Amino acid sequence: MAGNLDSIDESKEAHRYDVPKFKETPVRVTSWAIFFALLMLLFATLTIVALVIPRPRSLEEADAARRKALVGDGKVKQLIRLNSYGWVDEKTHTAHIPIDIAMKDYAAKQNPAMPKPDVKETENKEPIQK
Repeated sequence: MAGNLDSIDESKEAHRYDVPKFKETPVRVTSWAIFFALLMLLFATLTIVALVIPRPRSLEEADAARRKALVGDGKVKQLIRLNSYGWVDEKTHTAHIPIDIAMKDYAAKQNPAMPKPDVKETENKEPIQK
């Protein structure tokens, strides 16, 4: 029996200095880690897109560019029409006159003391044919 006790004490001593062995656990990627990684990827993508894609500096510039593309040479046509004589509707004998004459005529109608517009200054203007 003494031999058995010695062998028990020896086995305890041998186990006392053994380093415990841990099971290697597999690395698990949780759903939070996946969500965080996707969120960072989305943030990086949006940052790159914001830096790379050219955009107007302000909304006013964007509106101005859009208006310019729509109008084109329409402003020149408007200026020509505003400064010339022409028919609006020839069947009803409705015509348009230069804007400066129209404003002077309107002002003269509003204020009877003001002189009537001089027709001689507009004699050299040609009517525009449609």
